[in-house]
Amino acid sequence: MGINHHTLREWVKLSRRAEAKQARQISPADAERRIRELEAKVAELTRANEILAEASAFFAEPPDRATHPHD
Repeated sequence: MGINHHTLREWVKLSRRAEAKQARQISPADAERRIRELEAKVAELTRANEILAEASAFFAEPPDRATHPHD
């Protein structure tokens, strides 16, 4: 072919990098879907944190003597 094997190897390496970069890219529709999924997950985890904070505050309070007279 008359091409230096180092040059050919470099071309192959560059081609593989370009293919890998292209494979990592996602379509805008896929990106939007992923964003919606992540936003839903954030909302779910935020609500779970709120519930845990409320439960923590509830259990941190001393027992109410009116509802637990034998404590």
